Amino acid sequence: MRAVAVFFACVLFCMVHKAALADDKTCNPTDFMVTQTITGLTIGGKQEFEVNLINNLYCAQSNVKVSCDGLHTTEPIDPHIIRPLSDGTNNCLVNNGAPISHATLVAFKYAWDVPPSFSIISSDINCS
Repeated sequence: MRAVAVFFACVLFCMVHKAALADDKTCNPTDFMVTQTITGLTIGGKQEFEVNLINNLYCAQSNVKVSCDGLHTTEPIDPHIIRPLSDGTNNCLVNNGAPISHATLVAFKYAWDVPPSFSIISSDINCS
């Protein structure tokens, strides 16, 4: 009987915790893990970098914007993965604005002299 009570208490805790996450519409830079590494290749005379972005938030995030200093590159990048915004902010839109689920990896490579930070600027939280 005690095991059943503990089980229901755990279920109730999880439901309340999930509801609290769904109500939290703030996005912190720590919700995305951004790593950038040098691949060792040279493309068009520039170092190639690989960038990985992973959503660490329990909920999906859409309209993810990162600082990208205009994203200069000598190597083509799929604009559906990342593209500079035309609003004069030097920021980029990730995943064409589509939702990025929890633990999903978005990756791309580019080649340039000075790597931008790709720090997270903003996103929309999509909890259901």
